Parts: sequence; structure tokens; C-alpha cells
Amino acid sequence: MTTNIARLYKVAENAEGKIADVKNWKISELTEENRILTSKVELAKAELVKLEIQNGKKQYTVPSKTATPQENGITKADITEQAPVNKEKKEKKVKDAHKKAPEPTIEIADVRKLDFRIGKIVEINKHPDADSLYVEKIDCGEETLRTVVSGLVNHVPIDEMKERIVMILCNLKPVK
Repeated sequence: MTTNIARLYKVAENAEGKIADVKNWKISELTEENRILTSKVELAKAELVKLEIQNGKKQYTVPSKTATPQENGITKADITEQAPVNKEKKEKKVKDAHKKAPEPTIEIADVRKLDFRIGKIVEINKHPDADSLYVEKIDCGEETLRTVVSGLVNHVPIDEMKERIVMILCNLKPVK
């Protein structure tokens, strides 16, 4: 009986060894497959960027998570990421020189130009000509009260609007 138990222990040890070997083999196989797939993804990304540049789409750099700040505020990752973008821009300029038809440009709004102000609603009435509009007089700290028309009748009762603190966009053209 002791010989049977000893044999069982040997078989179990052999099985554990084989399982460990298979496990290590599978891990190495999956690691290699992961490396191959990662390289394929990088090649596909590079091809996509190349095609987007050819079609005139502007490329933007994405900040990396591993960037370490330096004393002057510029990170090492920013410096390394800026170099490929400059090359892409040079390629784009060369390719744009070959194109003769001008492409329509899309301007991106600059948020810094917007004039947001905080004010307090001093007076509020319904618009005389429209049922879904309020006419508000807002104190923004200027000499005169600002008159603002808003379409909040269906969303906020007039009593809740009185004496409210609001943020308004002030650099819009006046409309009669």
C-alpha cells in the first residue's frame, strides 16, 4: 500500500510539472501573440495618420500618461511628441503644394474670446409678443441693467427665476 501511495505522489508531481510547463508555454505563446498584435495596431495607426494627412485632416497630439514635468513646465514626452507632428506638417505642406484646388477651412472658436459674466436677475417678465420667452433685467455690475431674452418659460417658473444668480454671455450682438 505504501508503494501505491509513493507512486501516486510521483504521478502527481509529474502532472504538476507538466501543468507548469504547459502553463509557461501558453504564457509565452500569448505574450508573443500580444507583441505581434501590438505591432500591427501601431502600423495601422501610422497608416491611418498618413491617410488622414493626405486627405487634409489636421492631426493633434495626445498627451501621454507617463509625462514627467520639468522645471520649465515642458515635459519630456511633449518634446518627443512634437517632433513627429512637425514632420507630418512638413509632409502636409509638400502635399498641399501639389494640390491646386483650395480646400475650405473650418475655423475653431476660441473660448478665450467669450465674455461670460455673473449677474443677478433683478426684474423678470413674460415677453409681450411671445408666450415662451422671458424678458429679464440682469445686474452685471455695469451702469445699466442688461436686458436678456430667454426661452425658459416651459422649463422654469417665473417665481424661481426672480433674484437668481446667473451666468450670461455678454459679447453677443444686440437684437431688437
